[in-house]
Amino acid sequence: MYGRMFLLMLIILCGCSLLRSYDERAFNFNYNGDDYKIVSKVQGDEVLENLLLMNDQNGEIIVEGVDEDSDGKLDELLLGKITLSEANRIYYVGIEQALESGNFNSKNELRIFEFTDPPYSYTIETIGYDDYTARRRMVYGYLKEVVVYNQFRIIQSEDSTEIIIRDMDADGTLDGKVTPGEINLSKYQDTYRGVLDEGLGNGRIMLRDQMYIVAPPDYN
Repeated sequence: MYGRMFLLMLIILCGCSLLRSYDERAFNFNYNGDDYKIVSKVQGDEVLENLLLMNDQNGEIIVEGVDEDSDGKLDELLLGKITLSEANRIYYVGIEQALESGNFNSKNELRIFEFTDPPYSYTIETIGYDDYTARRRMVYGYLKEVVVYNQFRIIQSEDSTEIIIRDMDADGTLDGKVTPGEINLSKYQDTYRGVLDEGLGNGRIMLRDQMYIVAPPDYN
């Protein structure tokens, strides 16, 4: 591994056992009609490891892969009639679904850029980026970034109306919403790019690997 690794953690209801020194938190998802789950073994604030699991109709585990350092890549396939590469493809889909449903949290430095243009205030938060992470890995037959995205928040000061939209690849294009209800993403695209440009202009946002990344507070 390359230095400090990107840690990921799935935040969902956990089942705890007095016989364990750690908690287990599970996220269930479906891939190509089959049900899988990602289980995080958590001790305090530390994620010990993540498991990709699939059970048969009798509850027996028939696929088991382990992500030993919670960096978003399975290190070993312990059980299953698939390859490690195929298991990683499934694992990545599970991470994506967890992210989209809000059951994903990354232990990265706080990276928030704030900008005000009355009557609106804006924030862009980069989630999932770590300068020391070995960030590229093989998924779907091509190099795919570890999950990194920007969350764009718009607040109207007059009535505190809030809209939250995601740029799922941090590539400058809005393509996912958090706020309930119908939202025309293209309506806010120019505003988002304008706020990105403000951040680029004062050095608070950087271009890294074709991604717009908010710099940490202590960045010079």
